[in-house]
Amino acid sequence: MTDSSNSSTPPPYPGEIWYIDSRKIVLDHERLIYIPKRPCLILSSEDAINECLCTVSIVPFSTKGLADKYRFPVGHGIENCIESFEKSKDSKALLHLYQCISRDHLDKRIARLELNTYLAVKEVLCNNLIGYTDI
Repeated sequence: MTDSSNSSTPPPYPGEIWYIDSRKIVLDHERLIYIPKRPCLILSSEDAINECLCTVSIVPFSTKGLADKYRFPVGHGIENCIESFEKSKDSKALLHLYQCISRDHLDKRIARLELNTYLAVKEVLCNNLIGYTDI
């Protein structure tokens, strides 16, 4: 695992997609197939990240299941992928699995979401999961 406190590892930024060891995040194990490293979207604000908080807010991705109010389609907005990451048009952000994890669990930056898709994920998360509608 990459130690995100190491100065040679750049910090995560909002909208980036990182691989995270699936054993280090909470998943709905009855529905998701275990994969060693799961793509996850970074949702923490730049301020929170820059203040050297030891945690980061994430939403895991999956290509399984149908889109609904808790599985937001994001495949169309994935960009700047590294060579070893194969993006899928079927990728969905699993909003019901929104959580904070230790930054030490971040493994590798693999892509990012284009801005409009990232903002849509935040809005749907706030509206459908948290119940906050004044954004």
